Amino acid sequence: MRMLLVFFFLVPLAGKLTAQETFLERLDSTHVQFYLNEQYMLVDKACDFFAIRRVSGFDVKSRQFAGDFTDYTKDGVTLMTGTYANGKKSGTFKGFFPNGYLQWSGDYVNDKRTGTWDYYYSDGRPWLIVEYRGEQVLVKEQWDLKGKHVVTQGTGKFELEDPAYGFNEKGYYATRYRYKLDGNRLASIPVVEYLYKGGPPELVPASVERLLFTPTQYYTNAEKLLSMPCLVDDQVYFTTYLSEKLNRSLLSSFAVRFAGITAGRMLIRLDVDSRGRPRNVDVKTPFGAAGDRLLYNEVISRIGYWIPSQKDGKTISDVLTITADLYIDDRGRSQFTMPVISRRNGK
Repeated sequence: MRMLLVFFFLVPLAGKLTAQETFLERLDSTHVQFYLNEQYMLVDKACDFFAIRRVSGFDVKSRQFAGDFTDYTKDGVTLMTGTYANGKKSGTFKGFFPNGYLQWSGDYVNDKRTGTWDYYYSDGRPWLIVEYRGEQVLVKEQWDLKGKHVVTQGTGKFELEDPAYGFNEKGYYATRYRYKLDGNRLASIPVVEYLYKGGPPELVPASVERLLFTPTQYYTNAEKLLSMPCLVDDQVYFTTYLSEKLNRSLLSSFAVRFAGITAGRMLIRLDVDSRGRPRNVDVKTPFGAAGDRLLYNEVISRIGYWIPSQKDGKTISDVLTITADLYIDDRGRSQFTMPVISRRNGK
């Protein structure tokens, strides 16, 4: 990810930005059109991951959304409406399903959710009602898929499936939260599970501080004005995951810990088949320690799933090349730069 700085160059008469990538376009003297992915990160409008078009007032000087905005799908269907005042979310925000039904609705005051928020199923039936009181989130009502009233006035059996976005090492597609409520108080030990396609759920440790009562939403990411490359590994956060793996391995690196190596480039090549399975891992390091080559070979080989390449709409076997440079950060720690993943035959 990178901070988008082109706003410094926006002028009232500007049309399309004269940049290699088009993340936004001026519509008139006060409105700008933004191109976003599903996570509300800025992407080039020609990118395959472009999914949401935001039309909004925008204050160039403060680089903040201003006034009313509307989010649309690529096909022009309204996804969300809301208002910003002084760069903060204010008033009623509404989200919509692609079929036009209301998905959720609630109010903001000074950038904070307040009062009653209503959530719905995609056919218009009610799903969940919560109330925000300061920092508290109180579940008032909930209905299951069959229409059964499972939580009434804060009492009942609450359940929430929160979809997982992007890459995760375990491969689960959602996290499920289940607990009993009695007058908006927990009345049972929370059950939190990872859900897998074609397999049983996995029970995971639960902490009260991390319990969810509403689904995760990503629209606040738009306020960061961060852009993402139009590369699948970046878009699904696999590059971030790989970076964390490489940097953790530095703790065991002989060259870095004992030989004082502070710079150099890591070069990794591997074959990845159409199902994401790696083989023929080859690691080259300039660090001079034979043990380090074995260390990084093991680190890479233990990643059991890689994002497979695509070509003509199908996943294919491919050869991946990864480069990452070692450097010393501002705290004096050895770190790798964000890895760059190149694909020989696909994308």
